[in-house]
Amino acid sequence: MVNVRGGQNATVINNVDGDQHNYDARTVGDGTQAALGAVRDLRALLDGLGLDPATAQAARADVAEIEQAASAGDKERAGGSVERLTARLDRAGRLASAGAALVPPLRVLGGWLGGLGAGVLQMLPG
Repeated sequence: MVNVRGGQNATVINNVDGDQHNYDARTVGDGTQAALGAVRDLRALLDGLGLDPATAQAARADVAEIEQAASAGDKERAGGSVERLTARLDRAGRLASAGAALVPPLRVLGGWLGGLGAGVLQMLPG
């Protein structure tokens, strides 16, 4: 708990109970660390999506490729994998059913990709 004496002056002040996760690729350098965090979140979410085995395997391969490309700073390579993963999850109906969990990390990746992520961002609900 943080006690602040006097006024607070900020664009956004969030008071939360528990952990707060901020998904905004603009906040950390060039956004690579935020992108890698989003990849970790996606990897953790995949097993709980109830995907058929072939789709799950392909999605895990997409996530691994995104992580390798992001670690190397290769946005062009990552862009294709993020778009494939997003389309795969959309076809499986998971963007609609698990969108609340999947959309924030996919949005971070789309933002990190800049113009290369426009297609990804258009696929996302909300």
